[in-house]
Amino acid sequence: MRFWRAANRLVQSSVAIAVLLAAANSVEAQQTAVRLVGVVRDSAAGTALRDAVITATVRDSVRTARSDSAGRFSIVLPTGQITLNARRLGYRSASRRIDAVPIDTVSIVLVPLPQALAETRVTANAMGIRGVVGADGTLSPLARATVRVLGKDSASTDSSGRFYIPISKSGPYVVRISAGDYRDRIVSVEIDDGKPVDLFVLLDRATAGARISEMALAEFDKRQHWLGQRGALIPSEQLTRYRGSVIDAILGAPSFVRKGLRIGSSVCVFINGQPKPGLPLDAFRVEEIAAIEVYTAKGDDTNSLVAAWPLGAHCTDTGIRSAERGTSLVSFVAIWTK
Repeated sequence: MRFWRAANRLVQSSVAIAVLLAAANSVEAQQTAVRLVGVVRDSAAGTALRDAVITATVRDSVRTARSDSAGRFSIVLPTGQITLNARRLGYRSASRRIDAVPIDTVSIVLVPLPQALAETRVTANAMGIRGVVGADGTLSPLARATVRVLGKDSASTDSSGRFYIPISKSGPYVVRISAGDYRDRIVSVEIDDGKPVDLFVLLDRATAGARISEMALAEFDKRQHWLGQRGALIPSEQLTRYRGSVIDAILGAPSFVRKGLRIGSSVCVFINGQPKPGLPLDAFRVEEIAAIEVYTAKGDDTNSLVAAWPLGAHCTDTGIRSAERGTSLVSFVAIWTK
């Protein structure tokens, strides 16, 4: 009898251990993340497509990314079979499944709709920003949407969702797109001499708490209007050239380097215009960032960042150990998310 009782306890213990191990393995599997990279192209011309919306689904987990000017996208998601869906204005949606993350870049090809957005290409050939604004859910153009280049001009979309804003000087710019009860989008672009930039922007329906503070956006607009040598605007395309940390991306960005700016042992961090004392710069992945503003202690001529920082609050430790001082040392980093 004692033998059977002991054996029974041993079996129960073994079952309990097995259950715990299974649970631990399940949690570990859920926590394992992989990076999926890819490119979106036009089926006819083979050209890269910017502003395509890519949705990746693994079990109950859904991640979204948007392609950059080179058609590239990057998504971090759990392991497992991946279902990809790509959407863009003027193109048929496309879906595909991937059993495992491949070593090479995933290629997604979108087929253009007949005659869709044909007039957009000939609207303006001078330097500026042109494009179409549409609704994410229906892929239909949005009329009377407001497109504003921060620190510059604004325009409204016509009945076909089209817009054009002339720009007289090359460089990085941030564009704010808003329309009725849709969620605002912040998009950064780089403009080269004599070349227009095309944007095809899809807006999601707004949800509670989704909007960025109007005051924060107004202050962002003013800072860009007065942007000088002691501050810099870094667009997302400069950031995503680096696979390292946010700090690495900032230090390597041409907009930062050209101004001769430096990062010391601490910076005061803002997220979407709100001060975040002590928040690590790497709280967000580079792929999630639309643009970054950096300023020295006296680089913000509007003084809006100094005024918004809580009295006595600690700034973020960058991990950079340097005894250097000077007017080129960055004090404020304002991150704007996609």
